[in-house]
Amino acid sequence: MFESPVASDPSRAVMVDVGPGYGALVVMAPPHLLGEEIEISPVAAPGLRQHVYVLPRSLPRDTAFAAVFPRLRAGSHLLWSPEGSPVLTVAVREGRVEEVIWPTHDAISGPADPPSTASNPTKGD
Repeated sequence: MFESPVASDPSRAVMVDVGPGYGALVVMAPPHLLGEEIEISPVAAPGLRQHVYVLPRSLPRDTAFAAVFPRLRAGSHLLWSPEGSPVLTVAVREGRVEEVIWPTHDAISGPADPPSTASNPTKGD
């Protein structure tokens, strides 16, 4: 009997599921986050978190490091560092795949500095 090997690495393939009420998010990350789990939550419910790994993504001429959240309810979300600190507020729009860049700082510096809202420019709007 043949048993298929158990995958030791998370899959790098991603299928997004966008449509009415839902979008997706690609987070371009620095190399030092490779293999780390990052989390996201609705701004209004920071305890309801989803997590994904930052993985290498092959591009035609290079490799990028990214985390992909394939299905998120449209609205404002907080990205959380692997240490559990909020680092960025992002807008996820219905039926869209948004892309943001992980901030150069890895944590918001305190309550006086709310998370910045990432601008998600879209081609063809």
